[in-house]
Amino acid sequence: VDWVKDGNEAVALAEASFAGVRPDYDVVLMDIRMPGLDGHEATRRIRRLEAALGRREPYRIIALTANAAKEDEEAAREAGLDEFLAKPFDPMVLGRLLSEPRAPLAQVS
Repeated sequence: VDWVKDGNEAVALAEASFAGVRPDYDVVLMDIRMPGLDGHEATRRIRRLEAALGRREPYRIIALTANAAKEDEEAAREAGLDEFLAKPFDPMVLGRLLSEPRAPLAQVS
């Protein structure tokens, strides 16, 4: 488990894992509101890197946000996030989400 303070660090760790310097991540919990580079842009950059490298299995990136309106979910989808989890969240809901097969972005309640 790695914790980062902003989206720039998230992208840097993804780049390091793609280069083989760090292990791959099974899942990324991406906070949407971070200082500097927000979660949407960090995810866009990670998705561009995955595409450029031709990665067969892109990271599973889950949006974490206190903003849970329909337009927030749509913005997350457009940025390339796989799932959407509103804060505060129940850890059991996260566990259930992670145990399910990967699916297109969906609101979890």
